[in-house]
Amino acid sequence: MTKPVSFSTGFSSSNYIDFGGTIESFNTLNASLKTGIVTTSVGVGIDSKTSLNPLFQGSTSQPAIEAKVKCNITNNLNAQARFRKIGEAEQYRVTFGGSYKFDNNSIYSSVHLTTKNSNNQWSTNTGAWLGFTHDFEGCSISAEVQQNIPLKGLSSSQNKREINTSDTMVNVIVSIPF
Repeated sequence: MTKPVSFSTGFSSSNYIDFGGTIESFNTLNASLKTGIVTTSVGVGIDSKTSLNPLFQGSTSQPAIEAKVKCNITNNLNAQARFRKIGEAEQYRVTFGGSYKFDNNSIYSSVHLTTKNSNNQWSTNTGAWLGFTHDFEGCSISAEVQQNIPLKGLSSSQNKREINTSDTMVNVIVSIPF
């Protein structure tokens, strides 16, 4: 028996506010190909950041791309690998997570390992998030709380494993197919 293949397009907007005072909005137009339990997607868009911290106030917007491969291990467990490029910065992330679905809703949690390269300086963190999604008319809205834990600083002088206020965030994610 062959597995069905499906193609879809859509828009997604991931909006983060961390407790260090940074608001980030990652907005992309996406194309996805699903074959059996594997979904591959590519998104192109823009990332905007605004700092509310009086010492670092300002806003930036940069082009962004994202590529993901997600494997649904079971109906409730999945693993994902993601590459994201914002301007010249690169991010590599692997996640493992689970969800419980009921009606048009789901509760989910995931753990991640992320490595970033910004200005030829590498940093790595791990972390987890807990979220809730509501699906309606093919669209979805999610709200989640995320906690990151630094494993390596941007330079040898920052190799402390301290959690900063900017490592804790709230995310709201909207997905609209078209």
